[in-house]
Amino acid sequence: MLNINEIDTVYLASGVTDLRKSIDGLMVIIKMELKLDPYV
Repeated sequence: MLNINEIDTVYLASGVTDLRKSIDGLMVIIKMELKLDPYV
């Protein structure tokens, strides 16, 4: 379960995405477009 007490940063991105990409496809978007590490 997600513990919101331990979250200190939340990133929001505007726009649309195709949820059929699965988690792997969404991680590529995080890496390439937002230049963030999805594992942090």
